[in-house]
Amino acid sequence: MGRKWAIIDCRTRLISGHFTIISNWTSRFKDINGLTMTKFTPEDLLLYLYKETSEKQTADIEEALKKDWTLREKLAVLKTSMQRLDKIVTGPRTEVILNVLNYAREKSAEEVK
Repeated sequence: MGRKWAIIDCRTRLISGHFTIISNWTSRFKDINGLTMTKFTPEDLLLYLYKETSEKQTADIEEALKKDWTLREKLAVLKTSMQRLDKIVTGPRTEVILNVLNYAREKSAEEVK
């Protein structure tokens, strides 16, 4: 099959729905040595940290973590960020609390009259 026919065949398959679209952003590549290399997104790593990945995804990520130091670094940054977020204590501003208390006082004074 020539190049022209291959393009037409691909377009036909695309239009007729014979191609499967992969929804998972985790993709596999070959490195310079021809070894399979897995590239995980930050979203994949967050799901892993929160234990929301499937057993297969968890195994794939753990295997990749053993081999890829950059992936371990990215995971460490996400872990640190997650721990910092857990320590944040927030509350309403004093102004908001005073506004609510004043409103409650006004409403209760109206009901008494």
